[in-house]
Amino acid sequence: MFYRSDIYLEGGVLFITTRILVVDMLVERIPVHLVSGILVYKAHKYVLFYLYSVLYLFICIIMQQKFFSVEI
Repeated sequence: MFYRSDIYLEGGVLFITTRILVVDMLVERIPVHLVSGILVYKAHKYVLFYLYSVLYLFICIIMQQKFFSVEI
């Protein structure tokens, strides 16, 4: 049985929702120091939807706190 933490450690390109990403970052299931990038699909549309904008901003703040060389 695979857990998400095992899948993250295998590496590669992963497609996950913002809610799962936020929870996994908060409980430190994702090794943030191994993340080399985050791509936001249709990012230009999320500016209109406040909730999604806040989630993406929160993800970026978590990344900056744990891995200082992250640029927004």
